[in-house]
Amino acid sequence: LNRRLAENELICIPPENILNNFINKVYPLMQLRFSNIDENKLLIITRDYLLPKLINGEISVEEEGKTTKNVI
Repeated sequence: LNRRLAENELICIPPENILNNFINKVYPLMQLRFSNIDENKLLIITRDYLLPKLINGEISVEEEGKTTKNVI
């Protein structure tokens, strides 16, 4: 898509009530998406901290609960 094509395209602008209904439905989904992204980052940090310790035997599965509380 270039500027010439974009300028020649017709677009539909919905009435304000329809636009507001759309925003009210999409906004919570976007908030959930961002929350999931943040949670995923925390899970990655926790995994990267714990996995090497589990593999080399520095901690055992029984100790994991104590260790993750210290990480978070």
